[in-house]
Amino acid sequence: MTDTRALAHARGAMKIAEVALAVVCLVVYRHYNLSFGGTDTAAADRYIVGMVTFGGMLLVTGPLLLAYIRNPAGIVNYYTPFLEVIYNLIGFVLFLTVGGLVLEHYKGHLKPLESSEPGVALGAICLVNSIIYLIDASLAIKQGTE
Repeated sequence: MTDTRALAHARGAMKIAEVALAVVCLVVYRHYNLSFGGTDTAAADRYIVGMVTFGGMLLVTGPLLLAYIRNPAGIVNYYTPFLEVIYNLIGFVLFLTVGGLVLEHYKGHLKPLESSEPGVALGAICLVNSIIYLIDASLAIKQGTE
């Protein structure tokens, strides 16, 4: 049975924010044709890290959100809070890394780049999402100790 009241709780709101911000990151990245920076092989590595972060965390957080909506009271029966803590900490580290890469590329130059405003916005959104993942991890730890 679906219980949309779960979305009003802090954990549901965190999941919605994480998914929404990851989608916003993808849209901003693609719409403005942004880069993660670097030259030659470093640019390819940065691209892989960025795309894996956006897509991978959507693939992890989206199903967690759906499971939370489907059965919020019994979600602990399907996985342990420890597993969600790991997912959230990985999301924190990945979005923090990508946000830093993007900001370093668009804000770290002596001369402003042509598309620096959307790039700085993308970096800031990534950093905000990393903080949300960290808060979500702390809430999952709290749930695990109760």
